[in-house]
Amino acid sequence: MAKLAVSGFGYSDLVNGLKEGKYKKILVMTGAGISVSSGIPDFRTPGTGLYDNLKEYNLPRPEALFDINYFINNPKPFYKFSKHENWSQYNPTPTHFFIKMLDDKGVLFYNLTQNIDNLEQKTGVDMSKVVQAHGANRGAHCAKCKIEQDIDKFKEAVQSETILYCKEPGCDGPVKPNVVFFGEALP
Repeated sequence: MAKLAVSGFGYSDLVNGLKEGKYKKILVMTGAGISVSSGIPDFRTPGTGLYDNLKEYNLPRPEALFDINYFINNPKPFYKFSKHENWSQYNPTPTHFFIKMLDDKGVLFYNLTQNIDNLEQKTGVDMSKVVQAHGANRGAHCAKCKIEQDIDKFKEAVQSETILYCKEPGCDGPVKPNVVFFGEALP
């Protein structure tokens, strides 16, 4: 389990406090680490991290795969990468179910997450209590004009490694999933 953020406060304090009904509003902040045991790699772990395994894409730097300016000019590497990423195959981890338990007990204030994997949703947690800071890997929109696009057409384009472009007059921007790339504002 992740370290607790309060100095002098430990796992047994949390468990006992939950049993005693001591906590009424719990804020949970999560990132890539809670999804690793489901099989989703993190970004920076040497050898297994995502950034260490992108050599075939000939990127100027690993982060370029998720850089909005790079994507607008060259969406092909992202589409190729996405073809091999089936997010629906992953299942929630014990940490995701712990968050669901907090929700079921009525003590989850919010889960602030950097993750785009939607594993919280798979647990059945009340998604109005989940703030996905980097967006969610469902839905699609144009990277230039931001107009919503058909997610099924986007998925088909990814599978065929054919870039889907926006059909809005005068736009022709590449379509991307509703996740936040480097250089984009948070939702």
